[in-house]
Amino acid sequence: MKTFFRNVKVLLLCLLVIAFYALTAAGLIYLMIEGTFNQWVWSGVIFLIFIILVWFLKWRVDWKHGGMLFLVFTSFIGSMLDMRGNPIYNEPIKLFYQSQGKLEIVTQVSTINGSTGINYHFNIINQSGNVVKHIPIIEVIIFRFFEYLILYSVILSIMILTFKLIKRLINKKLRKRLTSPMIMENEDLKNKN
Repeated sequence: MKTFFRNVKVLLLCLLVIAFYALTAAGLIYLMIEGTFNQWVWSGVIFLIFIILVWFLKWRVDWKHGGMLFLVFTSFIGSMLDMRGNPIYNEPIKLFYQSQGKLEIVTQVSTINGSTGINYHFNIINQSGNVVKHIPIIEVIIFRFFEYLILYSVILSIMILTFKLIKRLINKKLRKRLTSPMIMENEDLKNKN
């Protein structure tokens, strides 16, 4: 009977692992599809990953120990994944080309022989609806890289200062505990014996 329950536990564990991988794969596929057409998805996902990684590396990452390398890597990945941007990230591009017209982003999805390609076209259109300027995607990627670099530098600086403050407060509490009268009495009793 013990063998039966042990086998059932192993079977349930295997089913849980398979379900976890299936749900993870389904979630990633959904993220890829939703990220293609929803302009907020990739910028939100990249921002969330950046915050989580900095949080878990909080005592190891600062400006002296890999912070800049981490920042450049995250900005590069962000600029590659989030080419389309969102209304907030595209606002500086709008302001830069404001004198020429309005920014329009066109998403073009094409399927050839079973593979799907997605292209983003950044166009400046005038009041009559004609394309005045086509912004090459490489310019948008470079712009997005520097945008992420500036944004995440500010966020990383704030997080580093916050972590240093938390660490200082924790150390202060520990020193206070170590120098409390109760601990001192215990130390004295140990020394007398």
